[in-house]
Amino acid sequence: MKKHRPYWLVKYDPIWPRQFAEKKKLILDVLGNEVLAIHHIGSTSIPGMVAKPQIDILVVVKDLRKVHEKATKMADWGFIPRGDYTGIGEEYFTEDDAEGERLTSVHILPEGHPEIKNILAFRDYLLENKKDRELYSAAKKELYRKYADNYPKYGAGKKTIITEICKRVKKCRSK
Repeated sequence: MKKHRPYWLVKYDPIWPRQFAEKKKLILDVLGNEVLAIHHIGSTSIPGMVAKPQIDILVVVKDLRKVHEKATKMADWGFIPRGDYTGIGEEYFTEDDAEGERLTSVHILPEGHPEIKNILAFRDYLLENKKDRELYSAAKKELYRKYADNYPKYGAGKKTIITEICKRVKKCRSK
């Protein structure tokens, strides 16, 4: 089980796209031509969403092994290597402040990985579906109210609502 770390939720902040652009530039500087695409994902990429104030990034690369080889350089730029943290076959890096607050999460997947389409479809669905965007925000607020001091339980609770919404995402993608 993942350990508790400090977190909180805030209303959408229009500065987040600019913060993403800054992080994107840093990642490109480190990974160079290995990068095929960099996407702003997660709740900070969706206007109107309540979110943890951390920038979530999906990087699609040609060869994941070459990313592993650049882990030290990523760390030099403030992105700590976490390995395959979520268990989906990724390289995961985080940027945290001195108090442990997560500022950035970078998920790096190889071209063709099935989760790429799922992650982007979920984000795009919420961008276009206000009702589910509001449902997800309300669920996150309620989970935070219950589990502000227990991040693993907050995360587990989010999986339930994400799974529910993903069923509708797949339904929309099949049209």
